[in-house]
Amino acid sequence: MRSGIYYYNKAHRLSFTIGSTTYDTWNTWGLLPVEKAVPIAPSVRTDSGAIKVNYADGSVKTLLISNAGTGAAEGTANFIITSDTPDTTFSTIVTAIHGKRGTITFLDSNQTYTGLFSVSSYAAQDKYSVISIRYELYSSGDVVATSSITDALAHGVTFTVGNVAKKTWTDWGMICETPVAIAAPAVKTNYIPIPGANGSIDLSQALAGHILYDNVSGQITFDVTGTTPLTTYYAVMTHLHGMKGTMTPADGGGPFTGRFSVDGYSVSDGQFKITIGYNVIPYINRGS
Repeated sequence: MRSGIYYYNKAHRLSFTIGSTTYDTWNTWGLLPVEKAVPIAPSVRTDSGAIKVNYADGSVKTLLISNAGTGAAEGTANFIITSDTPDTTFSTIVTAIHGKRGTITFLDSNQTYTGLFSVSSYAAQDKYSVISIRYELYSSGDVVATSSITDALAHGVTFTVGNVAKKTWTDWGMICETPVAIAAPAVKTNYIPIPGANGSIDLSQALAGHILYDNVSGQITFDVTGTTPLTTYYAVMTHLHGMKGTMTPADGGGPFTGRFSVDGYSVSDGQFKITIGYNVIPYINRGS
């Protein structure tokens, strides 16, 4: 099936480079485009406040956006799989680029961008199998070396489950855009009305001898800076999801003991994000 179709403008090829490995949509995988993939210029950003990070693959991403640099752009390229074993080709492409960061080159125009890639769909259409590859292009800006970002600057959190402690920045390369502050817990009170008199009897401290508090629940969303964000997502889920342990924010406070969950991942403006949920006992006990 592949023979006789290469004349199609070299199949309007795309080239993906992940780390030191380069993949060509035609020469590597035998993909024939449904339409020509056109690069999209990133939009100009006007936000303020910035931390920009050098990634291990040499790309640069604005994490806390500044008014210097550009935003992100996105697009999808649809290809017909010309191989006689399309399921195998699909699995090979997923392994190579799905959820990974690297560079994409539009070979028709020889334009190269840094981005995050994913396989967004795979289905049979008419007599052919069609695969859709999504690309989200990074923003640009000044560089702050990762070695200069301390765990506190990255608004990190240490999650300890059993005897294993993981730091969101040091171990997973995740940054929170704001300091992690656990909300004040609700106070457990017990007031007994006094019939025929003003006011109530306050029995809030009658049993424990000091005031008690309810649990605190919430979510923390982190930006993922690694080159394989889905791998990071699964590592975080393995360590935390449904587990009981402690969390200690690097900016101060804690440790807070409770149960954690991984509430999902998303991609926003080209940045991969992971959200961690918590339900913890408050770090307030004035009676102890």
